[in-house]
Amino acid sequence: MQTLEDVSTQLGVAPGTLARIIETARLIAHECLDAALANVYVRDYIELGSAHLSTFDTREKRDASIRRHVPLRLMFEHGHCFTEAAHPGLLPGSWRGGKSGWGQFLGVAPLLPEDMYSPVRPGWVWTSGNDAFNRRMKLKALLGPFARTMVEDARRDPLHRFMKSITPEKQETLRLRTGLTPHEFWRAVKGRPILEPAPQQVELFEK
Repeated sequence: MQTLEDVSTQLGVAPGTLARIIETARLIAHECLDAALANVYVRDYIELGSAHLSTFDTREKRDASIRRHVPLRLMFEHGHCFTEAAHPGLLPGSWRGGKSGWGQFLGVAPLLPEDMYSPVRPGWVWTSGNDAFNRRMKLKALLGPFARTMVEDARRDPLHRFMKSITPEKQETLRLRTGLTPHEFWRAVKGRPILEPAPQQVELFEK
């Protein structure tokens, strides 16, 4: 079993910093658990499981796992990470390698209802300087767990290929949940400006 010193060496941070993360998490454990159980992605995982994990998992085991290793929002100077503090090895490589991309560690907070938690890999969002990424995260949250793959399709594909993949059902989902046409949605995912956004789009594009 790894010691605190072993893990802190792997992460490239001082043992005191890692201990502060863990202790802060323990102090707000009950608040964090309530917030985690209210998170849409945590609820989806508990109810539906994950395609990347064992098919022999049960709802009871997943619920117990969340209660034992509560997902948190780890706050850094330039971004926030959504993962379990009990599993620091899951933290993003830019921090795990001791690099400065995340900036100074600021503290721990409960998950927000739509923070993108995954039991397989950490979710994260920049708090400054990466508007295109944050916009994609907001679009995924708007689309929900069964439609957010359209964001990755639009990010990966050129416009003509993406437009061919849009069924009438997907187009209606985009209209109802984002207020965007497929072409506007593709531009939004790519980080390109959209002229004269409709009122329902204002929150999506505000900085």
